[in-house]
Amino acid sequence: MSFDKSIFHIMKSEVGPWFDENHPACKSGSIATRDDRKATGYVNDPDDTGGETKFGIAKNANPTVDIAKLTYAQAKVIYKRNYWDKCKCSELPERLATHLFDAAVNHGTTTAIKMLQRAVNVSDDGVLGPKTLAAVKALPENQVVYFLIQHRRNFYLRIVERNPSQMKFLKGWMNRLNELEKM
Repeated sequence: MSFDKSIFHIMKSEVGPWFDENHPACKSGSIATRDDRKATGYVNDPDDTGGETKFGIAKNANPTVDIAKLTYAQAKVIYKRNYWDKCKCSELPERLATHLFDAAVNHGTTTAIKMLQRAVNVSDDGVLGPKTLAAVKALPENQVVYFLIQHRRNFYLRIVERNPSQMKFLKGWMNRLNELEKM
């Protein structure tokens, strides 16, 4: 699957099903109104460990980015460079590429790759190298996707177990996986 198709899916999860890249706030980066905040997915929830977030780009993972002024075009560059390319998604079967990309966005690239490595039963060093790619290609894509989703579900449950304040995000995380699974 191409980056452009995958990023569209990510925006539906990160911003909401109403996401429209042509909304004026997406182009300008402006978040002057409530509608602008909704259109860009801008949040700054004190319970969210990612910190200030817009288009799913979290301040804590991207400390040099001015989140409040971020445009969708700038967010796409960050997604491509920091998540899609680092996870070598262009080298993966298309459905798996979107699933791994989504995991990288939500959990970080190293954790997402480790989940993939566990799903294909190779050493989980967090580096997507030739052994991992060969293991991925040796298995049916649906099987790899299924196990990756299971690892993600368990990951979310462990987050809540360790930090009960995160329970308020669990339903959204599980809905995200359910929507991705329908793809």
